[in-house]
Amino acid sequence: MTVRFLQIHEAPGVSALKEVLVQWGYEVSLDSGEGTLVIVSDRPDPRWLPPYGNEVLWWVKDATPEEASLVLSHRSGWVVRQDQPLAMVREAFLRRVMSSGVAVRALIVRDGPTAQDWRGAKEELDAAEVVTPAQVAAALAGGGGA
Repeated sequence: MTVRFLQIHEAPGVSALKEVLVQWGYEVSLDSGEGTLVIVSDRPDPRWLPPYGNEVLWWVKDATPEEASLVLSHRSGWVVRQDQPLAMVREAFLRRVMSSGVAVRALIVRDGPTAQDWRGAKEELDAAEVVTPAQVAAALAGGGGA
């Protein structure tokens, strides 16, 4: 899946955001086109909305509730602050996938505790579980699912 990327303002984590999107299986494109658009800006502002992109993930330094409501009234999407963990971006994309009717099963593969509490997401996903790397390896070796 291709994600369109539009950087309005400089932000320290832009390279990390692009890298993590690629790691999650997205192709990052600077071209215009349909699909999800990521806009990097200081604040959400409808003036920055291009004519392309079906939905927008605003990655902003800060936003008031009114600013977020205003941009989301122009085009569906999400507003995520740049000081939030990049996992928040992934959660926004996951919510989009789920809202389209796709069944989602989340596996959290860890030997120890997670850096961020995931139990709230578990209630929303209704199909999240924690497994160890050894359990995943054993399931793959046996031909079964985790």
